[in-house]
Amino acid sequence: MIRRSIVVAMALGALACGALSAVPPGKAQELAFETPEGAQAFEDGKAAFLEKKAGPATERFVKARKAAKNKPTQQEVDRWIQGLKGLADLEILERNLEKEPGWAYENAQRKLLVHIATPAAEFFRQLIERIEDSEKKIVVKFEGFEDRARVYDARFGHNYVSRTKEPAHVIEGEQSLKWECVASQDKSRVFRVKEGRVPKDWSQYDFLGFWMYGVEGMSSRVEVCLTNERDQDPAKGAKGKGGATVRHDGFQVALQPHEGWRFVTISLKEAGKGSASFRKVGAGDLSKVGGLQFQLPAVKKFAAYLDNFVLIKGK
Repeated sequence: MIRRSIVVAMALGALACGALSAVPPGKAQELAFETPEGAQAFEDGKAAFLEKKAGPATERFVKARKAAKNKPTQQEVDRWIQGLKGLADLEILERNLEKEPGWAYENAQRKLLVHIATPAAEFFRQLIERIEDSEKKIVVKFEGFEDRARVYDARFGHNYVSRTKEPAHVIEGEQSLKWECVASQDKSRVFRVKEGRVPKDWSQYDFLGFWMYGVEGMSSRVEVCLTNERDQDPAKGAKGKGGATVRHDGFQVALQPHEGWRFVTISLKEAGKGSASFRKVGAGDLSKVGGLQFQLPAVKKFAAYLDNFVLIKGK
């Protein structure tokens, strides 16, 4: 579940980009309407919205918007009107929840970001929690970087991996992982999760999911690799496209660069699903996963934040 601090940061970002206008916290007392009927229409609209009745809510908000007396009032009504789009997205997710819970979970995470500064955000949070708490074990969290134990494999880039508590770079909990590549240090281009912190059997799942924050100006694709239990050491002398180290028997995928937070899903079995799809290397076996590794094709200045790793069942 996305923490409140990141909600605030994302909302401020949306406001700065002109994507949304909203009344700042503590300014609700400035709301004013030309008529008592306008004020009542706004309250009725909010009540209908919270009951997920989009039609009546829309009708009441339109009336309230016409009666808004000042800019803060107009902005607050607009915030609720923007949230109506969230109700439409939510209805689609809930309609497909039973049939495709994994798809619903993936898209609920993404839609939460879209509607983060509107009243609809709370509905997406509730849906995400419901799926995570399901007895069907649709989602299994396996790494949030919250404990004090070492999370990286000491053989791969350990001097360039650290935890951070910066609110804007933490999705859930108190900290996330910062991975930084230094142009003069070849080892810094690889980060590998420490053995024992990654589940061994992924065969019952359809996606690897995690949150990734790309810093401004991020231009390098990131390669994600799974390796089999018996294949823990780097392939000696083996080089892949772009100079990246190829590891025997596993799965690989290249993620395109992006800026800001993104919920990334990598399909484990079916091409064309999720943000990207793993490509099988050698005798890759999802029931015998030994390692999870992130690497850059070449050494260059780079930084990214990672948080909340999960395995997701499609159905």
